[in-house]
Amino acid sequence: MHKIILWDNDGENIKNISRYINSNNNKFKVIGTSMDLDPDYTGIINKKKPDLIVADIKFFGIHSGRILSDIHNKFPEIRFILYGGLNEAEYLKKYLSYGAIDYMIKPFKPSELERCLERASDYFGNTLKKIEEAKKLIRSFENNAAVFEGLFLNNLVNGIISDREEIEENFKYFNMAMTKDFTVMQIKIDNFLDINKGMLPENKHMMIYNMLDTVISSLIEYNARSFISSFNIVTVILSGTEGIENIYRIAESIKNNILHKNDIKVTIGIGRTYEAPEDIYLSFNESAICINHRYSLGSNSVIPIDFIQANRKITFNCSYIKEQKLAFNAASGLFDNCVRLLDDIFSYLRKAEPLPERLFSQMVVEIMLSIGRCVLEQRHMSDTKVPEFFSTQLALEIKTLDGAYEYLYENIKRFCAYVNAQRIKEDERIFKEAKEYVEKRYYETISIFKTALFVQTTPDHLNRLFLEYEKDSFYEFAVRTRLEEGKRLLRETDFDDNIIAVNIGYDNGRYFKAIFKQYEKIDPLEYRAKYKEL
Repeated sequence: MHKIILWDNDGENIKNISRYINSNNNKFKVIGTSMDLDPDYTGIINKKKPDLIVADIKFFGIHSGRILSDIHNKFPEIRFILYGGLNEAEYLKKYLSYGAIDYMIKPFKPSELERCLERASDYFGNTLKKIEEAKKLIRSFENNAAVFEGLFLNNLVNGIISDREEIEENFKYFNMAMTKDFTVMQIKIDNFLDINKGMLPENKHMMIYNMLDTVISSLIEYNARSFISSFNIVTVILSGTEGIENIYRIAESIKNNILHKNDIKVTIGIGRTYEAPEDIYLSFNESAICINHRYSLGSNSVIPIDFIQANRKITFNCSYIKEQKLAFNAASGLFDNCVRLLDDIFSYLRKAEPLPERLFSQMVVEIMLSIGRCVLEQRHMSDTKVPEFFSTQLALEIKTLDGAYEYLYENIKRFCAYVNAQRIKEDERIFKEAKEYVEKRYYETISIFKTALFVQTTPDHLNRLFLEYEKDSFYEFAVRTRLEEGKRLLRETDFDDNIIAVNIGYDNGRYFKAIFKQYEKIDPLEYRAKYKEL
């Protein structure tokens, strides 16, 4: 039941309205009335906590706008039903923006009050429904918060999230007490393909989940976060743990616990420890390199990066994801995005200096090949020869990091300009073919979907092209094309409306007549007569 406060300077009105509401509407109850505006009206509202205020606009005096605005700002959930004289109608309409659901003109009938109350009831019902839906969604989100934490951690270790402030905000949001000195371990199941042969999917999933549970219980004394990063890999981020010897001991303990509890042999790769959270992905990629060494160093072992790359700090696959994004953005002509990605990639590489000289040309050639693959996916770029923009010979001569950056920057800039020019040509082709399609088939059942399918684009894109080139939507253009033919038939033939309608793609003359009048502001018969007068 919704609570009402009733305010009116007229005691008889208060009496009648209160009696009607309490006697005839079981959805509302009057819990308070007043004939004079209390200076502490907000205190009264705070104490009574009404859902609805029913009031005569005169009750608020000359400051009605200020008072209603004040109440609405302080209690935005409260709604109003206002009433007043005919000369106050404009003010009543104005106050609909202050939280008023409806208004009435005095003297009003009980049916008008009932109408307003029904509107209020519908409003509160919908509001409560939305509140319940929001609560349900929040509960569902809270129950699945681990999913979003896992997404964050996966993006973090893959270098997709690299802004320190954003990382620290997520640490705080997911209640991760991580501050500095980050080390990543990857724990990979040995002989995974052999183990899961013939295994049911649910058992495969349960295997990695059980392993995750063992890892978490093994790290309960440490500041760590563990998550499944692949069907056969659990990744751990350690924070604040000092010394490779201590970290190695922790990894050995995890390995032995997994073997004891889950009967699974694993190899654990350990990356370097980095002070800043934005460098976590470096440690992650180093741990992946360590795991790859299990083929030469032996599986079911712990392999720290410092044991195999003591004096080398370059992780060759660290920028792979961003290099792929760079290629895609270049093939799409998005130069600004390319610059940001180039800066990110080379910022990482500068951290890893000194670098082997052959890396620069190798990286540039790989990016060129990736751009070429992405270009093949672009229909309007199918004839493009990427080597015309990226010389392999010049790329192989690159000897420095700055040289690699300059080469990619200048050539990607030139390539993106070409891509955008090609896209404009393709858009012009699409628009021209679509326009011709409509002009030749106006008498058929034309739809934007069929036309888009014919010219091989999406309906939304096609409509945007018509708005750009024709200054009209696709639908408007199709209608006007039909009407132009309709006007010709009106001028040059004696066909009646029904015959003309069929000839231009409409079902009947009545519809043609209505459309014609809507667009031409004249009846078809009047148009024909006016033309013959000329």
